[in-house]
This record gives sequence, structure tokens and C-alpha cells, in this order.
Amino acid sequence: MKVGFGGLDASKGYCDFSLISKGNEFIHRKMTFIDNQLGVDELKKVLSLGLLSLDKIYLAIESTGGYENNWYNQLVSFDKRVIMFRINPLRTHHESKKNMHRNINDAISSEIIARHVSENYEELEKAKPRSLKFYTAKQMHKTIQGFIKQKTRNINQLEKVVYSCIPGLLTFSKNGMPKYMYKLLQKYPSKAKILNAKPASLAKIKGLTLEKAEAIQKAVRLDSGSGDTVLTELNIKTLAKSINSLAAQIKVLKSELAKHGANELADLLVTIPGCGIESAVSISIE
Repeated sequence: MKVGFGGLDASKGYCDFSLISKGNEFIHRKMTFIDNQLGVDELKKVLSLGLLSLDKIYLAIESTGGYENNWYNQLVSFDKRVIMFRINPLRTHHESKKNMHRNINDAISSEIIARHVSENYEELEKAKPRSLKFYTAKQMHKTIQGFIKQKTRNINQLEKVVYSCIPGLLTFSKNGMPKYMYKLLQKYPSKAKILNAKPASLAKIKGLTLEKAEAIQKAVRLDSGSGDTVLTELNIKTLAKSINSLAAQIKVLKSELAKHGANELADLLVTIPGCGIESAVSISIE
């Protein structure tokens, strides 16, 4: 059986391609295709021409944070004689070091990937390919993690600002600010506005009782904050609003990820006591 081994290295806007034979002789070397439908169609034509003299082509593309997705999705079902893989960039990195490549560019990288496939295609073929569903779930998971980090940064910044002008509030936040505190600060972002509000108005905020509202006003009245300015008020309101908005988005996205990103591993993980579907999906993706 005549077999070829292809390597694809996708970057922003284009993809480099190399194809070698079983004896590591180049059939196509360092071809570049634009990342649009025309470019994909041109690559398919090249592969079809290759299949005139080859029985099968093992083709791998390096995972590069999403730039490879369009190419992979279009080629994975293009022809049953083209066996498509995604590979970890670390594998080709070690391959390049082994072969003493010093200057790696995209074109050379496609050659390295092709050679890696020629040496490891049997192992790659045994591995279960990841579905489009898995990769879109992984992208969503990264988005959620980014929102969580942003929310944490805003919380840390808000606590510092609040300490400078309304330190009395931090007596209610010894283990981190409770959720009601962010809603309180979004609506009443200054010492004066908290004190001028009626306790009954404060108590309308979810999680805040009338008794607690009165205790907050008492603590704020007695505190020694001195950094209360127009800009500080705007800063507090902006940070609190951002935290509340991010919290709501994270909740929705986690729910959608659990609904649409479930997989076999997640189904196994939920059988562990205390592991819910949201945690199971996140762990399975990581």
C-alpha cells in the first residue's frame, strides 16, 4: 500500500502544507494556502491529486489555539482515504529538537509535522479523535475561565477602593464580599448614599435583611473613611456593576456548557458523589 504523510501548520490567515512519502521524500513541500474557502478547495485539489498515486494520506494539523479548526473541520470528512489528526505542538517541538532544527517557521513546521506523522501514524490512528463539539466546549470553557479571572481582579480592586472610603463595609466582608454587597455598592456607591437611603430600601436588595441594613448604616456612620470623591464613587459603581454582570454571564455560560458540552468522561464523573454536571464537564475538558 502506498501511503503519504502530510503536515499542516495553521496561522492567522493562512496554512502551510507539506506532503512526504513513506521514504520521507517530498511530494509537496512548503505550500501555502489562504484561510478561506478558496484556499481550502485548493488544498483539497492537491490532496486529490496526491491520492491518484497514493492509497492513503495520513494528515495532521497542529493545535494552535483555534486557528486550525476551520481546516480540520473541512478536511476531516473530505475523503475516507485522508485520515485526519490533531496533534499537540509539544510533540512537534520535541521532534524539531531531536532533528536539530534551530530556526522554526511555519513552512518548516509543516515538514516537521509530516515527518512526525510518518513515524507515529500507527499510534495516532489508535487515538480517539476529538469531536467538533469537544473543541467548541473547550473554547467556551476558556471564555468562562477568562471571565472568572476578570471578576476576581475586579473584586480585589473594589475591596481596596472601598477600604479607602467606606471601610465600615469590610466588617461584613471578612471572608470575601457577599453577593448582596456588590449589588449594594452598584446602587449606593458612596458613604453619603448609603446613609441617606432608608433601611427599608436597602433591605430590598436580595440577601440583605432590614436588620443587616441597619447594621451596615451604623458601621458606615462610625467608620473613618476619607477618600470619598466623585471619581471614587464612579470607580466603585463601575467595578460593582462589572462584577455583577460577569457573575450573571458566568452562571449562564456554565449552565449552557453543562447542557451542550457533556461527554463520555463527564457522564462518568457525575457518578462520583458531590460532582455535579457543571464540574464534571469542566474537569473533562481540562
